[in-house]
Amino acid sequence: MLIVKGRAVRLHMAEGGPMVRPRGAMMHDPNGRAWPACSVLIGPFTAGKRAATPKEYKGTPREYLGKTYSPHVGSVDLPPKDLADWITIGDVTRIDYVRTGRKNPGGYKHTFNAPHGVSWFVFALKGKGRAVLRRHGRFYRLDMSHGCHLDDRGFVWP
Repeated sequence: MLIVKGRAVRLHMAEGGPMVRPRGAMMHDPNGRAWPACSVLIGPFTAGKRAATPKEYKGTPREYLGKTYSPHVGSVDLPPKDLADWITIGDVTRIDYVRTGRKNPGGYKHTFNAPHGVSWFVFALKGKGRAVLRRHGRFYRLDMSHGCHLDDRGFVWP
């Protein structure tokens, strides 16, 4: 299941490339069933009116969005997963986004490969990783190195 984790996404490109501001929702599938777990999808998302059931809103979605959030089930027409169908734009150095939900709402910035807080330990074990931006029609995908770490705090590694 994809979780809408943010909106108003801005991607800072490496080597002085222009900032990319995709429209739509930033979605992530932590278990990798609907979309690769180390890839964040940004694009058109239709918000639904049906409230999520307690079964749908348990575990990771609830941890990220918060206990008091009232989630609804929406829909997205997923683009192809095969990287051959995507155009590579380049490496991303930082992502800015407005977090969805009630747990730690607000604007966030994550600089890739810049350890902070508890993530020092993760960086010490894994080293540097990549965040590569690709495009397919109205969708963007941010593919991170194998072993990426995204959790209820947001982006942790790379």
